[in-house]
Amino acid sequence: MMNYSKIDNLIDTSFIGAYPELDEEYILRKDPMVLLIPESVLIVDFFNLHSNLKALSAYKKHKIYQLDKNHISRQGPRIFYGLHELNALK
Repeated sequence: MMNYSKIDNLIDTSFIGAYPELDEEYILRKDPMVLLIPESVLIVDFFNLHSNLKALSAYKKHKIYQLDKNHISRQGPRIFYGLHELNALK
């Protein structure tokens, strides 16, 4: 889905499996310009729990977006809604 939207994914080929777990150190090292979080996660709670991530460029520049998890994580026709949401961020 990220490829179709021409968005670079933080997760590279060193991760194995469909649902890799990222640690804070990896995310801080990559320092993404944009952060996509499912709507089911409260941004305030997320950054209270992971306060080190407040150092990210995405956090400092207010480039954190929430997407419907059903549109971005489930295969099927809803994936087109996810693509639409991603393209709307550009």
